Amino acid sequence: MRPSLARAYRTTAYAVARPSNPDNGTAELVLHPDRYSPATDAWLRAERVNQAVLLTAWNPASRRRSATENQAADAALKAWLDKGGYRWLPAECRATDPAWTEAGVAILGMPRRIGTILARQLGQNALLFTRLGSRPRLIRTRRNSIDESLRLS
Repeated sequence: MRPSLARAYRTTAYAVARPSNPDNGTAELVLHPDRYSPATDAWLRAERVNQAVLLTAWNPASRRRSATENQAADAALKAWLDKGGYRWLPAECRATDPAWTEAGVAILGMPRRIGTILARQLGQNALLFTRLGSRPRLIRTRRNSIDESLRLS
C-alpha cells in the first residue's frame, strides 16, 4: 500500500450509528485507529460482545465506483451478514477528504480472522478491528487471498 494511502486509512474516523445511550444521549460512536477510548469499551459491553469489525463494501482497492455500484455492494454485504446471522450496525468511514466518506458496517462479535477474510472478499485494503480493553487497530488485508467459503454471491 502506498504510504499516502496508508496515512489516509490511519487518519480516517470510523463512526458507528447506535441507538441513543440513555446515560448521555449519544447516537454515534467515533473510533480512531490506535486511539483507546473508554467509550468504545462501554459500547462493546452494552452490545454484550468483546470485539467488532468495521468495514465497507464501497470503492474496493480504493478505486472510485459509481454510487449505484457502491450501494449494490453495500446491500449485498448487509444481506450476507443478515443471512449469516451476524449482528451489525450502520457505520461510516470518514476520511479527512470528505469526498471519501463511505458507508460501512460495524459487525458485532465478529472475530478478526473472519473480518479479514470478508474484507479480502470485498476487495478492501483494510478494516478496523476493535477489542474490549484495546485500541482499535487498522488491519491491512491482502486482496489476492480469498476464502471461497465466504462468497457474497
